[in-house]
Amino acid sequence: MKVRSIWFSGCIFLSTTLTFGKEYKLWYNAPATVWEEALPIGNGRIGAMVYGNPLQEVYQLNEESIWSGYPQDWNNPKAANALPQVREAVDRGDYAKASELWKANAQGPYTARYLPMANLMLDQLTRGEARNLYRELNISNALSTVTYEADGVKYRRTSFISYPDQVMVIKIAADRPQAVSLHIRLNSLLRYTVQTKGEKTLILNGKAPAYVANRDYDPHQVVYDDKRGTQFKVQVELLPDGGHCEANDSALTVRNANEVVLLLSAVTDFGNKKMTLKKCKRPYQELLQRHTDDHQQLFNRLQLSLGTENLQKEALLMEAFCLLQLQRPSEVIDILEPVNMQPGSPEPLLASAYRAIGNDQEAKKILQVGIYKEIMTLFNLFPSYLNLCLNDAEQFAETCQRFYKIADVFQMKMLHPGILLGIYITIAQDWMKLNNAEQALDILSQYTELAVSNIYPLHLHGDDFFDLLDEWLDSELVLRSFPPRDETLIRHSMTQALNENPVFLPLAKDSRFQMMVNRLKASEEEK
Repeated sequence: MKVRSIWFSGCIFLSTTLTFGKEYKLWYNAPATVWEEALPIGNGRIGAMVYGNPLQEVYQLNEESIWSGYPQDWNNPKAANALPQVREAVDRGDYAKASELWKANAQGPYTARYLPMANLMLDQLTRGEARNLYRELNISNALSTVTYEADGVKYRRTSFISYPDQVMVIKIAADRPQAVSLHIRLNSLLRYTVQTKGEKTLILNGKAPAYVANRDYDPHQVVYDDKRGTQFKVQVELLPDGGHCEANDSALTVRNANEVVLLLSAVTDFGNKKMTLKKCKRPYQELLQRHTDDHQQLFNRLQLSLGTENLQKEALLMEAFCLLQLQRPSEVIDILEPVNMQPGSPEPLLASAYRAIGNDQEAKKILQVGIYKEIMTLFNLFPSYLNLCLNDAEQFAETCQRFYKIADVFQMKMLHPGILLGIYITIAQDWMKLNNAEQALDILSQYTELAVSNIYPLHLHGDDFFDLLDEWLDSELVLRSFPPRDETLIRHSMTQALNENPVFLPLAKDSRFQMMVNRLKASEEEK
């Protein structure tokens, strides 16, 4: 699916500021093929995922109270007394004990699973295929819109779920009279029956199971009980402008209408034993206005500032990373090639400005920051470049040597041991891919020496050269002192990088390798 976005991509905001009065949209030129690609609408109680298929639309519906199980008190009476013990175990870093105490004394039994309610399906009656599809979710007014062409007619389908009126509203309009013809159906993954009431009302009666398993090995996956389990009702009312309506036992049909409005309401017996559906007789424009006013009263309370252009670039990088993990490299190229990811460093100009006003100390600090950032960039690039050199062992070895020299010159063992340890592992893995176990053992030996040395707690700081860097690290890198916080976990991960790395399995019986693993394990115990 080709996805385009005005201000949003995936789940990453790309605009810098959301300003009042503007519209913000997600938009696509293809229908959703899976649930995650559908666009959500809802009012806090009723929700729908809109797939945006022009001729065979699907609204996957849910309601807040449709769960498996039934109301009862599942609270564990021992929880209150156990909580201080759990907190004490967490404070001393004994997470295994904390978990044990929690499961034994506070955690209740498995009770229920959240369940889908129903599916509303609109099958449009056309002879030809649909073209020029456009679907969007306008976040500013909480409207879902699908537009397309079929049989030479332009169609527009607008959907929203109103909080003031507690109904889902769908309007299907066309640019020609008598052009709207469709079947309307309801079904559910739960037990249900469907019936029509007259020619313009469709009703689904459903029941949720009393139990749904949360593990595949449970012998009872889904259990229905005649006396227990949430009951629910979904009703669709057809309000056509012109045309002819028909009904069979389980579906409605409208033919040759100018436009059609559908009102969907839902109710459960959870706290409402009579299951009375809310009646709504307001015209479409009034429903739309009430919905929009209610939504924007909340939406317009917020103004979100996302910072500078750099944040957009970081968002693009995150999106590119996700696409790469999904094995969609061409899309990575599409989004990153047009972007100037390195617009040039501001540090030289800023330092010159401080020198011009006689503040050489500040100028020096700024340039140290610039040098440090460039070094970190260089070291972050090395692993990827090393991987590209695997087809030429000599070039790979030469690249490694240059890396070692730079690391030595800038005393990376003290300046940033964490990044150095990661690259050591990468180099060792690459040497194994080149079938050179000896070189791999040599670099793993350096890795081990550094990992068991006096580098804890891992802490980003300056050194004799970067003597003005600490203030910047404190202000700009909030996590400077906490990557990660627990030293025990750090030491354990150092051992895992060797002992549980499948790349190093051929070294498992080598005495040097075993000695390294033992030293790393001993370092864990020292803590």
